[in-house]
Amino acid sequence: MDPSGHTKSRGFEAFMEKVTLVLGVVFFGLAIALAYIASH
Repeated sequence: MDPSGHTKSRGFEAFMEKVTLVLGVVFFGLAIALAYIASH
């Protein structure tokens, strides 16, 4: 078992978690903005 490979995969999982969170926030922000624009 390669410990560096294990650490790399864990880091990648953490990275994907951050990306998913950021994309969720961006999507939510865009939805709010579009709703605001559509209602005005």
